[in-house]
Amino acid sequence: MNLILNFAKTQVVFAPNWSRWLISLALLLCLSLPAYAAEGPTFRFEQISLEQGLSHGTVFSIAQDHTGFMWFGTPSGLNKYDGYSITIFRSDPQNPNSLSNDNAGNLYLDRAGMIWIGTWGGGLNRLNPVTEEFKVYLPDPANPASLSSDRVQTMFEDRAGNLWVGTAGGGLNKLDPQSEQFTVYKNDPANPASLSNDRIWSIVEDRAGYLWVATSEGLNLFDPQTNTFTRYLNDPADPASLSNNLVRTLYVDKSGGLWIGNEAGLDKFDPQTGTFTHYVNDPADPTSLSDTIVNAMLEDSSGNFWVGTRSGGLNLFDRASGTFTRYLNDPQDPTSLSYNDIRAIYQDRSGVLWLATRGGGVNKFTVASGQFERLAHQPDNPNSLTSNDVRAIYEDEANNLWVGAKGGGLNRFDPQGLLVTYLNNPDNSNSPSNNDIYAVYEDREGLLWLGTSGAGLNKFDPQSGTFTRYLHNPDDPTSLSFDDINSIYEDRAGALWIGTKGGGLNKFDRQSGRFTRYQHNPDNPTSLGGNDVYALLEDSQGEFWVGTYGGGLNKMDRASGAFERYQYNSADPASLSNNDIYTLHEDHSGGLWIGTANGGLNKLERETGRFIHFGPKEGLASNVVYGILEDEAGQLWLSTSNGLSKFNPASQTFVNYDAGDGLGNTVFHEGAYFQSRSGEMFFGGINGLIRFNPAEIKDNPHPPAVVLTAFNILNKEIVLNQPIEQIKEIKLSYRDIVFSFEFAALDYTNPAKNQYAYKLEGFDQDWINAGTRRFGTYTNLDAGSYTLRIKGSNNAGVWNEEGTPLRIVVTPPFWETWWFRLGAIAAVLALAFTGYTLRVANIQAQRARLQALVAERTTELSQANEHLRTLTERLQQELTTAREIQQSLLPPPRPGWSGLDLVCYSTSAREVGGDFYAYHTFGKAEDGRWKDENGKLRLKDEIPASSFSLHPSAFVVALGDVSGKGMPAALLMAVSLASFQSVIGQELAPAHLLAHLDGELGPYTRTRFLQNCALCYLEFTFSGQDRGCVLRAANAGCVAPLIRRANGSLEWVDIGGPPLGIGLGQEAGYSEVSLALQPGDLVILTSDGVVEAMNGSGNMFGFERLEAVVAAGPPHSAEAMLAHLRAAVLGHTAEAELHDDLTIVVAQI
Repeated sequence: MNLILNFAKTQVVFAPNWSRWLISLALLLCLSLPAYAAEGPTFRFEQISLEQGLSHGTVFSIAQDHTGFMWFGTPSGLNKYDGYSITIFRSDPQNPNSLSNDNAGNLYLDRAGMIWIGTWGGGLNRLNPVTEEFKVYLPDPANPASLSSDRVQTMFEDRAGNLWVGTAGGGLNKLDPQSEQFTVYKNDPANPASLSNDRIWSIVEDRAGYLWVATSEGLNLFDPQTNTFTRYLNDPADPASLSNNLVRTLYVDKSGGLWIGNEAGLDKFDPQTGTFTHYVNDPADPTSLSDTIVNAMLEDSSGNFWVGTRSGGLNLFDRASGTFTRYLNDPQDPTSLSYNDIRAIYQDRSGVLWLATRGGGVNKFTVASGQFERLAHQPDNPNSLTSNDVRAIYEDEANNLWVGAKGGGLNRFDPQGLLVTYLNNPDNSNSPSNNDIYAVYEDREGLLWLGTSGAGLNKFDPQSGTFTRYLHNPDDPTSLSFDDINSIYEDRAGALWIGTKGGGLNKFDRQSGRFTRYQHNPDNPTSLGGNDVYALLEDSQGEFWVGTYGGGLNKMDRASGAFERYQYNSADPASLSNNDIYTLHEDHSGGLWIGTANGGLNKLERETGRFIHFGPKEGLASNVVYGILEDEAGQLWLSTSNGLSKFNPASQTFVNYDAGDGLGNTVFHEGAYFQSRSGEMFFGGINGLIRFNPAEIKDNPHPPAVVLTAFNILNKEIVLNQPIEQIKEIKLSYRDIVFSFEFAALDYTNPAKNQYAYKLEGFDQDWINAGTRRFGTYTNLDAGSYTLRIKGSNNAGVWNEEGTPLRIVVTPPFWETWWFRLGAIAAVLALAFTGYTLRVANIQAQRARLQALVAERTTELSQANEHLRTLTERLQQELTTAREIQQSLLPPPRPGWSGLDLVCYSTSAREVGGDFYAYHTFGKAEDGRWKDENGKLRLKDEIPASSFSLHPSAFVVALGDVSGKGMPAALLMAVSLASFQSVIGQELAPAHLLAHLDGELGPYTRTRFLQNCALCYLEFTFSGQDRGCVLRAANAGCVAPLIRRANGSLEWVDIGGPPLGIGLGQEAGYSEVSLALQPGDLVILTSDGVVEAMNGSGNMFGFERLEAVVAAGPPHSAEAMLAHLRAAVLGHTAEAELHDDLTIVVAQI
């Protein structure tokens, strides 16, 4: 049962006129009722049973090895557990290194890390966890130095390293670790200094080095120096003697005290007096030991003393008071103890407590799971809450705890433990207006205000016990606006504010009894953002905040009644994440936090109005945040739809708590949260409420061991000669194209919340965050050596950063091995040598003939060289002339226009090239028709007509780049330039002009394989008195124009199309784009030779460097920018040869 508090008395109050006699009756009844003391903490027990793979429902012992695996001894084999799966070790008659007998009930881990297994019928076994091989010790009648019995019941390693083995019928055995010989101690009826009985149940060592041995006939003290035993037996005539001679378990606590569990209860031995103090079961006392027979004991790391019994479950023993808190199986509670017969208690290194039961498998729990106390309704307990559906919590100035519940009315717990319940009485208006209490608030006068669901606002006077109701009246605009109340708040001026569900915000005037309404008006942007008001807050600066469902966050100017809204904006990632708000909180540093219904946690940056968002991606348990409280350390505690989250604003990290952490309630409610003056926190939800002191919540600080648990190749698990967690290297063939692996973090506090990450060094650049997933897969690795690293965290997010490494070697195919390559080289060398030998002989035979020919040919070559030199000089002269002709085809680099600052530059990679530039200008006649620079009228209907008398109105600029180099490119360049100049004066839009040129060049390029012309066409049009400019652009395969705005920003004119010469004409699909330019804007055109210009290392100039150079260039003139850009390109290529023509055009508005 998970109820934490039982309150001494209960009252149910229906109406004030009955209160006196009801209270008196309740007090009289309490005289005959026991005062219910607060019970000990409740714990959530988790079970490991047959369903999880346990080999048997009975478990006799538990141990944790040095790696971190848990081991369970059962009557049906030895079980190894990693938190997720179980491996079972059983006897195999064909394997001498296997377990000797499946009845392996007793386990012991020695200091060297060996696991000792005592079997019932198979002697003693020692397991080496590294090899998973067993060594067996059996009785040998012919060897007196062998084990005395094959039924081993207990083991213990003393401080000298000797292993003591207690048997059933064979007495006590001491195993010498060096000689591996046994010394046997048995009962000798003629010797009172011998062992009292040969069945040994338990062995411990005290601080003085003496051994205490529990037998079926009393307690024995063994002196290793004298090899003698002193017996402690039950004496019916002596009440201070041992309470029962069948001693089942012994324990030495941290203070050195010796505790004895026997079949009459629990004894503590006083070494000074030699007497025993008894703790026994008393059926009439629920704080006594729960059962007569004690099987197990443990003092945990926190000093709690635990006692396991045969049929009374688990007991938490308060040694100061001598009282016990019982933990028993409850068939109705799956989180209770699974079985009441406890055979062993064990605490692992992270503090988890493990229980071995006879019939109920293994149970585990943490003391931390009792840190959260729960108040809930229990049908058989009149002192419990009236309803589990908790909607409101409040602690008043008198330290009374008020709890409002759906269907349960109002509950009050006073500091003395008196539970008073206030319920609606339909026949009496002087009672709560209904039993659905959704808000509770105490004002500065000590009056309690209750918000109901559907029954308006109630004022309760605790002194007189009277209720006053305030309801919505449709005919009275000064009444409450709506009867569903979500929130109540009193500001520093004493005004009482009521948030409703559907009626907006109300301000209540307590003198007149009138309400002032503030509601959403779609036509008024300064009205409240929404009419569902869930949260109200006056911050430290006096600002009043209203959180609405659907209307976002609102800041209210209480003087004017106007609201400033903060709402979600899909176009603004720094806006509020969600408009549905459940809670508001101001932290100790003035930060404003907002909990939303589907947008997680938000923090408002007041200076900028921007919001910082935190959700599941950042570690929050859920996107639904119902309540926010702050502890003394400045950490925020958030109730969500998936448990509690603790948020550290400094590190921006979350720790989440759920049912596995002892949190009985994982689904909370909006409005059901409160922090007392002592710092205690309360959160309510669908399963009652929880209370806790945040300073006492201890997170798991232990980083877990991380181990590999499986390795699969092509989805088949590989068989290894030792445990997978011990493997340091795995070799794979190049044929093993897919391999996967599984892993585990050996922290058992709440394994479902352990986190993982892995990285394959040599392949992955970063860690792969696997979350709670425990496997990974890789495919098609190249041959080579890799290191797989796996790291993991515990349930509280504490990581083992070192993790576990595994070297993975992928062997290449034979033809990629060094020996194959070396052999191939040797064979090639042998063939080469043979060929060389034959070749030398042939050369010598031909040498004579060649020498005769050399003289003859030398004369001929001398004559030919002279002729070739003459031809080369003539060709160079012709190329120079061709280059001069080609350059003469281009217009001057700077036209000197008024209105557009234009400058051009072009150079070829060879004597002649394929790049060109061209420009043209138009003015206008008075009739609105276009007039070119030669005075010829042209029609330009695409641009609105306007008259300019002093300046041209339109400029055309083009940059062409013919594919290829040398004379073929130069010829196509000349044709392209001529075609462009022939059509530039025609009345064609930019896209149509390109389509026309493509049709003209098609017949020419079809005869020249893979030759075409890329061309970028720009048209600048000026209009109006302010000389505003519109740029129209079309592109046929060129580098896009780059604009540097006057404010320094860069912008690519994103437009494209195929190069000219494909011959499709209008079907080529050329498009155009128009955009406005401002004075000071620069437009840069470049051929692809600029971005593809390479330095000596083969690195291209590239688009990013082009952007950087333009951004850093001088903004004051086109000429300065061109010079800056040209210097940057030539500086990049340095001494390297140009591989392509360079052309740059810069225009400034």
